Amino acid sequence: MVAIPNSSYISPEDYLKGEETSPIKHEYRRGQVYAREHPLLEDLSFMGKYKGK
Repeated sequence: MVAIPNSSYISPEDYLKGEETSPIKHEYRRGQVYAREHPLLEDLSFMGKYKGK
């Protein structure tokens, strides 16, 4: 059986190069890149839960 390479795999080196110039920060996990939520949005979400909204 022949494995088909995952075409969406990103090397750690390519990820780091992209992060240097990207205005949006990302997380890298096992060759996949995910956009991070904006910290302010996380804070507002937490405050809404805290205030019972």
